[in-house]
Amino acid sequence: MTKKQSLSIETVEEKEPELLFTRPELLLHPNLPKPLHGLNPRTVMGQKWWNNERRRAYATNNYHCWACGTYRNFNLDLNKFCDDSGESLDAHECYRIDYEKKEVELVEIVAICKNCHQYIHSGRTNSLYEKGVIDEKDCFIVFSHGDSILIDAGLIPCNEVDTNTYQEEWNEWKLIIDGKEHYSKFKDYFEWYKHYMIG
Repeated sequence: MTKKQSLSIETVEEKEPELLFTRPELLLHPNLPKPLHGLNPRTVMGQKWWNNERRRAYATNNYHCWACGTYRNFNLDLNKFCDDSGESLDAHECYRIDYEKKEVELVEIVAICKNCHQYIHSGRTNSLYEKGVIDEKDCFIVFSHGDSILIDAGLIPCNEVDTNTYQEEWNEWKLIIDGKEHYSKFKDYFEWYKHYMIG
């Protein structure tokens, strides 16, 4: 390899790739209905399927968060795309939710940063705060990050948590992935409550 080629490779490695798009509206994705909590493509389709899909999502926008545009470079020491503290991109499932039919269908897998992911899962973030797992400062960072992304995009922030228990329709809810139907892993709301709110 010539000296000139070596320099050009180093330059390419140091340069952040182009941000292709942002979709701030992803932050407005509603919380999944409680009967389908804990039921996700990773567990339903298997780890190999999940790894392929999430890696495809990361590469689609050149390792930028689809919602806010935050970039994660490849860290040679950790062997993954992450920032200096080891924070990598997350993969998030986007769904079409039909409350009348009680159906949730997987639409796409997107790549998002940790703050955007915690913002989307506001119910989980609030629960972690109430359990003392994260503090008020952590919550402030997450919610101010998400709110500012939405406001800058001309969208109205919404951190509403779904408080419906779905008790009477619990067993009617289904998750659809690749045309296959999957039902709650909890027998009822009380089992869900014990797992998420107490356990």
